[in-house]
Amino acid sequence: MGKYRFTRFSLLCGILAPSMMFAVIIVVGQITPNYDPFRETISRMGTSESPYAAWLNGGYILYSSLIALTVYGFFLSFRHDHRARLLAALLGVHVLGATLLAVIPDAPNLPGADHSSLNSHNIVSALAYLPLIGAAFVFYRINMRVATLRVAAVLGLVVIVVNLPMPLITRIDAISPISGLLQRLFYAATFSWLALTSWLLFRRAGLVAANTEGEQDKSYRINRTIPTVLSDLSYTHRHDSAIDLWRHGEEDRKISER
Repeated sequence: MGKYRFTRFSLLCGILAPSMMFAVIIVVGQITPNYDPFRETISRMGTSESPYAAWLNGGYILYSSLIALTVYGFFLSFRHDHRARLLAALLGVHVLGATLLAVIPDAPNLPGADHSSLNSHNIVSALAYLPLIGAAFVFYRINMRVATLRVAAVLGLVVIVVNLPMPLITRIDAISPISGLLQRLFYAATFSWLALTSWLLFRRAGLVAANTEGEQDKSYRINRTIPTVLSDLSYTHRHDSAIDLWRHGEEDRKISER
């Protein structure tokens, strides 16, 4: 049963990690001075000039650690499907990208700042985000006909469609006043899919563990009952044999007396 317990623990991490990371994004956005969560992107909170950059970067590290455990739970949940390795690989690349977000922050918004770090950060952001969208598509392909997971599969498709405008939110002047809000909404949709999927798999793993435990307990009771029944039958047979011998002996004695 240890395998099922660890699977459920790893999937529980998949429930907690998105909720924790989104909470960090909201809180840091509210307490960072001179920062507008509606207009500015999340990466702006992690620059070297931000007083709470360590909070955001620490959130990335903790999130990556929890999702790294979740990858194992996802793989075990679909280990009999040949696409399970692809799903785990995409989530693994997502973990790598999310970790690098803490190591390669956005460039500070200062005159003369080195914009090479900005380009590097954009690449890392794509590395963190696109594989997660790809994982949602692979998950849909695996589970589009599974009744218990169809809701999460369809939601994954919705997340993919919703996130299509993500690369454009900072390049279209008409939506620049709400680019930060839109990015948070896109993140919320993706994190919701990840948390819901982890919860459904967590619940299914619990049912599988309970059924397996029930079968093992039933087998244990049968294995204990069979020897007892055989022992009782053996005792009954010996007891009946002894009675028959006594009866035959009594009959022989009466005949001899006559």
